[in-house]
Parts: sequence; C-alpha cells; structure tokens
Amino acid sequence: MKRADGPRAAARESIDVAPHPPADGASIDLVVGGFLQAMASARDDYRVARTYLTSDIADRWDPHAKGTIYDATNHKPASTVATAALQAPVVGQIDSRGHYHPTSSQTLNHDFGMAQESGQWRISRPPEGVLISQ
Repeated sequence: MKRADGPRAAARESIDVAPHPPADGASIDLVVGGFLQAMASARDDYRVARTYLTSDIADRWDPHAKGTIYDATNHKPASTVATAALQAPVVGQIDSRGHYHPTSSQTLNHDFGMAQESGQWRISRPPEGVLISQ
C-alpha cells in the first residue's frame, strides 16, 4: 500500500485544470462529461464540479470521501432520455485517509441520476468522492 495525502492534498499538488461550468441547454452527455472533467480540479472545494449537480445535492456531495481511479480507455458511458451511467475498470482507490489501494478486478458501475433544474440537466446522484480517469 502506498500513502498519498488524500484526494484533497493530491489535487493541490498536481497540475490544476480550468474546468468550465455547464453550458445552457447542455445535453445529459455533456453534463456528465463536464462533471467528470471538472472533478480534476479541487479549486475552491470543487466549486465548478458542484455546478453540474442539483442545488440540493451540490452542498451535500463530499468529494473528499474517497477517490476512485478508473481506466478511461475502457469506459462505457451510456445515456438515455433522463439517465446516464458509467461503467469502467477500476485501477485503484484512494481512501479518506489518503491511502492508495491498487485493484485489478473491480468495475465501476455508477448511475448518475439526472434531473431538470430551471430547465437545465443536472446530476442528482453523484459518486461517493471523486472519479479520476487514468
């Protein structure tokens, strides 16, 4: 087991990205894709990532709970009229204490609940912690 200083510290020490908030009228695919990208920036306690969530969930989501590192080359995003899901191999986990645990036999299956808020699609069921693509 390797020690990291947690998702928050790891994000502070990495190269920061400048994610964009969701565009007006963004489709479900664009909202979920933007959220996945925005989770790469811990700036202001994941302020931009939270803009992709419904207002009641944005304040309750705990991005520091854990980090799930998934293989983005083998992920299978899927969406329908009002749902979105992500299926991908998990390559590791970072727990809330910052411990990295490699894994090779897990699959990430997450259903992002989607809801309309002021006519815009937003995520109502974010993952526990952050999802980190590899």
